[in-house]
Amino acid sequence: MKTPTSIKNNLENLREMARKLQGVEYFLFFGTLLGFFRGGNIIDNDDDVDLLANKKHHQEVLNILISSGYRININNEYIIQGIKIRDGSQTHIDFYFYEDSGKDYIVEKWNFFSRPHDPNFHLHIPKNMIYPINNERMQDFVCKVPKNTELCCSFLYGERFMTPMTIKKDYMVEKLVNNRPFVVYYG
Repeated sequence: MKTPTSIKNNLENLREMARKLQGVEYFLFFGTLLGFFRGGNIIDNDDDVDLLANKKHHQEVLNILISSGYRININNEYIIQGIKIRDGSQTHIDFYFYEDSGKDYIVEKWNFFSRPHDPNFHLHIPKNMIYPINNERMQDFVCKVPKNTELCCSFLYGERFMTPMTIKKDYMVEKLVNNRPFVVYYG
């Protein structure tokens, strides 16, 4: 886990990207989606902004990040991580890229485990949770979110997703079972 970033700085990264990604198929995911669903904001002490984007937009996303002053820390076909200094602090934004399986799910290969070459570690996210992607207000701007944000949060973080917890202290995504997260809670 990276150093926690202020809500203000994470929100500014998201606000900036939401404005510039109008033609890109993307949506909030992982902890950023969880914060949106729980309270319409970034989770306190989160270390980054997480977005899923269609892999056909990879080069466009990279160009947008670079032209927006982000230093590219990771860039491969599965993830781009941009870093930007805001208020003297290093902030991160992660774009995870998904592809259409041709079936009833999309495939995201980097996720919690960073093992893109092992199909056992690919997330299979049901399309009926994602599409159609909706425009929703978050604070003072509009961003894109999956069709069913509650179901997505449950899919990612298990039945106790509404309870604020710290990863590795209160819970852990231990593995993927049938290409979906298997969450273990401590206590």
